[in-house]
Amino acid sequence: MQDPQARTAHIVNHMLDADGNRDFSASVPGTRLCGDITYLKTGEGWLYLATVIDLCTGMIIGWNIADHMRASLCTEALAMARDHGYMDSDQAIYHSDRGVATTS
Repeated sequence: MQDPQARTAHIVNHMLDADGNRDFSASVPGTRLCGDITYLKTGEGWLYLATVIDLCTGMIIGWNIADHMRASLCTEALAMARDHGYMDSDQAIYHSDRGVATTS
C-alpha cells in the first residue's frame, strides 16, 4: 500500500514500454530491479524481510531482515545488491509499490 504522505509525484515510472504498458522484463542483469517486504512470524515475534530481485535473472540479489519496517530495511537490501556487484549502480532502475518503508 502506497504511503499517502509520500511525495512521489516527481518519480517517473521507468517500467512502462513505448505503448504505456507495464514491462518488467530486462535483457541486462543488474539494470532493472524490483523488491518488496514480507512479514515472517517467528516464535519470538515478527521479522520483516526486504528483497531486491534482478528482473533479468530472477535472482534475489539483495536482502535484509530486521525486527522493524523502517527505511533502513530497504536501503540495506539495496546496498547489499550494490556492494556484492549484482547491481549496475549507474544504470539501475528499482521498482517498488512505493510503500511507507520504501518511500521514507
